[in-house]
Amino acid sequence: MFETMAQFVLADHMGGAAFVPPAGDMGYPRLLSRARGPYATKDGHLSLVVYTDKHWRAFTGLVGWPTLLETDARFASQHSRTINAEEIGRFLADRLRARSNRDWLAALRELDIPACPVNSLEDLLLDPHLNGVGFFEEVEHPTEGMLRTCRFPVSFGRSPATVRRLAPNLGEHNHEIFETTSDLSPGAPNRP
Repeated sequence: MFETMAQFVLADHMGGAAFVPPAGDMGYPRLLSRARGPYATKDGHLSLVVYTDKHWRAFTGLVGWPTLLETDARFASQHSRTINAEEIGRFLADRLRARSNRDWLAALRELDIPACPVNSLEDLLLDPHLNGVGFFEEVEHPTEGMLRTCRFPVSFGRSPATVRRLAPNLGEHNHEIFETTSDLSPGAPNRP
């Protein structure tokens, strides 16, 4: 799991360290900005990626600043927006407070700007996508009753992952463990 997350995060942050010897610093300023979302709206929070010039032209038009890319050097290009990530993040935060998640999502979808609501843990249980793909499964535990679990998030066509056994009760496998450890040959380390 650590290796997966390290690869996922470092893919964006290698920067100069991708070269041997290093050609510059690590870290992608846009992702490291303290002003980066999620952003508060009237009734929740949104994550969005206003990234390309096309996205920015559409977004600034939507919020009433249609010439911003031509009149403010901080917004003029992807490079300038990266260098000015703090100011750009504050600009987005100030604008997004004005409308509800629902209003923003409808407008952003129409403009093809990637966005999604920030869900609470409870919201995830009701999420239409997760429920539509059968992400949650209900299983009968022999002593605890019906339990809700999350299915394995990756699908393999030839060898689908399944839950073969539920978590054991306290002490459930003691006999098997003790039997295995008592069968250790002389001189083998004693394992608890």
